[in-house]
Amino acid sequence: MYLGAVRAGMVSDPVNYSFSSYQINALGKASNLCLPHEEYLSLGDLCIK
Repeated sequence: MYLGAVRAGMVSDPVNYSFSSYQINALGKASNLCLPHEEYLSLGDLCIK
């Protein structure tokens, strides 16, 4: 889903591409421009490391 910039050779990891919603949806980073997808929110807030 977030691999376009990786495939284009712009970054090595989606987390490094600041123009993607990856940081908002996968990492929970706050943004005034984008809201988290409902599908991600429905998974809950359990963080497994």
